[in-house]
Amino acid sequence: GWAAGLVLFYTLFGFFGLPPIVRSVAVKRLTRELGRETSIAKLKFNPYALSATVRGFLVKDKDGEPLLSWDEVYVNFQLSSLFSGCWDFAAFRLVSPYARVNVGTNGVLNFQDLLDRAKESSAASEPPKPSPPRPLRVASLLITNGNARFTDLSRSSPFETLVGPFEVSLEHFSTKPDNKNPCSVTGTTTSGETFGWNGDFSLSPLRSRGGLWVAGIPLRKYAPYYQDQVRFEVRDGVLVTKADYSLALGAGTNVLQLTNASLGVCSLQIAEKGAPTGVVQVAELALTGGSVDLFG
Repeated sequence: GWAAGLVLFYTLFGFFGLPPIVRSVAVKRLTRELGRETSIAKLKFNPYALSATVRGFLVKDKDGEPLLSWDEVYVNFQLSSLFSGCWDFAAFRLVSPYARVNVGTNGVLNFQDLLDRAKESSAASEPPKPSPPRPLRVASLLITNGNARFTDLSRSSPFETLVGPFEVSLEHFSTKPDNKNPCSVTGTTTSGETFGWNGDFSLSPLRSRGGLWVAGIPLRKYAPYYQDQVRFEVRDGVLVTKADYSLALGAGTNVLQLTNASLGVCSLQIAEKGAPTGVVQVAELALTGGSVDLFG
């Protein structure tokens, strides 16, 4: 009878009792710590699968606009953590995350207060004892339909872009030393730009090898970042670039090499500022087979 009662209590509390308690505490704590209104639409636990699902998470910025949100996060913890010496997760899935980064006219980030608070807290706390952290392992990590909005009002001409949707796929991720984590990232922007990365990396020591590419970059879009430094204007032009790379950072070892690098520009038009004519036109410009060794 006691055993049956405990199983029943564990089941009912795990499925129905714990979620509203955790949801209420988390919302109050995050709202207080972030200084911004925070809400969670729904929180679910599965006490037998040791999984949690958080749906409808939203942090509003001080101006009322969304600062950070996602539709769903799913995490599946593994009991093998009790014996493996690692924090083991079978899956981590993040659906439709959104982040807003806004640089004001004064050059200050919209979440600068959070960064300053974290810096002050880190400076005030005692240095932790030197002990290696417990490794983290995730069998499958997936981020789908991600979006990030970036606005910079500190330039003479305001700049705004939406990066997304993008996807991140990572298999057999581990923070164990020398573990190679294969990963891929692909995405687009509202201007039709596309980007991608495919490779692997390890965190201890920091190592990475792979390839990356960006295509369809309209040069006029980024004029706010160079127009005040040059005496000409780019009226048209689309940039494409890709390269393979090798990165290694650590004690006594610093390597950053680019190989098989290429850069291409098509439909390039350059003119003197305000001039109706005198445009320099290049139908196609290509540089291929490039290599760079930054530390060598």
